[in-house]
Amino acid sequence: MSCKLQDDIEAYITHFRCEHEKLLCLKERLHRKLLVVAMLSALAEGRYPRVRGDKAKFVRLIETYSDWPDATSVSVGQLEMQIKKRGDATAAGLSKNFVEGLLGRNKDWHDRRNRGAIPRPGIDPKPEDILPNSPTQEEKKLVEGTKHSSLLYLYRCKLVHEFREPGHGFEFDQRDRLPYYHSMTHLNDDSETLELVYPTQWFLDLPLPILTELKAYYIEKGTNPFDSYRFGSPWG
Repeated sequence: MSCKLQDDIEAYITHFRCEHEKLLCLKERLHRKLLVVAMLSALAEGRYPRVRGDKAKFVRLIETYSDWPDATSVSVGQLEMQIKKRGDATAAGLSKNFVEGLLGRNKDWHDRRNRGAIPRPGIDPKPEDILPNSPTQEEKKLVEGTKHSSLLYLYRCKLVHEFREPGHGFEFDQRDRLPYYHSMTHLNDDSETLELVYPTQWFLDLPLPILTELKAYYIEKGTNPFDSYRFGSPWG
């Protein structure tokens, strides 16, 4: 590996680490999260310049380079809400066995859990644990869309395009280093939802292992990350 390539890789990683340090000085939760996902999107572009679509790049980055064990797990609470949102499951392309199996799993979890504990995504299943042997296209799409890696991308889109955080979850302590769920009872109909929360400190921690792993990748492959971007005066 040439000295120039080594220097470029070091400069690239150092740039993001320095910018990450600046995020720690911010106080506003929304701004901190917004800048973290902007950083992750930039890192995804650097690693996957030939992959089409921002979501595909972002999700692959999270699933491959973060140390988040629940990235490929399915949020049962979010999946349940998506199914209920569709109304007629059969018309929406969902089989009876799929819906009943999921709702049964979620009800059993609600019935048995210790209401004094804080549930974490570690309780969530992998896609293969809940998909039927012959899933419909809609079932596969629904499960893929409620994996935590996909939900984080959706969170990113709400931050970037709507300047807000999704859902009705409460962030009780910004220093929490793990995502969690809390139940919420809705006064209009007494229904209960399982709200998913990605806390601020967890967001701030997320880029660090990714940067470490990306540096190792670029060194091992002898790849210059700067080649993934366009530089110069023209903006296009």
